[in-house]
Amino acid sequence: MHELRGFAKIKGEKKEQKILSTNKWHTYFADGTNELDLQMGGSSFILGYNNPAVVNNLEAKILNTARCQSNNHNYNDDTIRAGEILCDGVWDTYTWALSGTSAVEAAISMNDEYWKAWEKPKHKIISFSFAWHGTSYLTKDMGAPFLLANHTNRCINLPHPKGDVDELETIAKIRQMDLTNVGCIIFDSATWINGLHGFSHSWWVSIRLICDEHNILMITDDVASCWGKTGSLHPYQTVGHGVQPDISAVGKSLTAGYTPLGAAVCNKMVGDVLRIPGVWNYNHTWQPSMMGIYIMLNVYDYITENNLLEKVPLIETQLTNLAAEFDIDSYRVQGCFFALDARGKTEYTGLSSTILKNNIRGCAPLTADHTYFEDLRTHLYGSLS
Repeated sequence: MHELRGFAKIKGEKKEQKILSTNKWHTYFADGTNELDLQMGGSSFILGYNNPAVVNNLEAKILNTARCQSNNHNYNDDTIRAGEILCDGVWDTYTWALSGTSAVEAAISMNDEYWKAWEKPKHKIISFSFAWHGTSYLTKDMGAPFLLANHTNRCINLPHPKGDVDELETIAKIRQMDLTNVGCIIFDSATWINGLHGFSHSWWVSIRLICDEHNILMITDDVASCWGKTGSLHPYQTVGHGVQPDISAVGKSLTAGYTPLGAAVCNKMVGDVLRIPGVWNYNHTWQPSMMGIYIMLNVYDYITENNLLEKVPLIETQLTNLAAEFDIDSYRVQGCFFALDARGKTEYTGLSSTILKNNIRGCAPLTADHTYFEDLRTHLYGSLS
């Protein structure tokens, strides 16, 4: 029996380690060592590991109702409440997905079904690489086409901008293109995997203007950055400077990482078309996963009861203050996300990769406290020594 493990092109080859347990933000290995999970499970575990509040009353709930399929026009009180929380008073229409990848696929399906209903052949997608939109062929083709042996021929890949000058050049390049067959422009709202070179207010406004002028849908991939990590449930409200896209994909920390769940949400313009009988044709077996729904509700209740969104600015400040303690080239912080560029070689940690040399990226949990920051400081000293 042989399990395919690892992700050689991005993470390189690593030694195999048996995990015995996890707790809060640490992983404990069979050889007696432990490591602070710098990325908190790919920015998923926003409430830390082994948090009992996440699974509160879960057994009773799932034994009472294990299946409630929206693609069969079924619902119950929990799925309705989860949908209301998901839309948060700022989105009009939503669909459940199984994971981050399927959330992005659902967002693209919203785009496709919208233009199909208008009978317009707008099949092209403008995207930016390197980014991470998921593990399917389409999502890899949008953000990491170098990983594929074959391509979908739908994507117009542009280099991912890093900084104001790159942004201006990219916007100018888009304006010079023939956009007739472009249905959407998609980008990652928190550019964490690409070194956390966040987009400026000018970028968000410019992309919004281009989409409005050329009848294109604006889509943000918020799977990594949603649900509190930038200080809001939906990142456009914070890192997006209030510039709302037409469609957003969310996932990962909807359930604090404890089970897969994703969703795509859209505004009224798109939703009015998708709700026309016969237009929407996206479905899968778990739509939604009821395990995901129950855990999502527990996570939301824990966030609100403990005012965790209000604590993100303090987490951001504490992450920012860490920069003064290390001999590094540059350091960037965005909500709970942080990234640093070291002067010398770093030990493998967090989202270190073969793509960005000597770059360390991480994500603090919403539950980060004094102990977390002491552990983080010790971990970074070890990685940079």
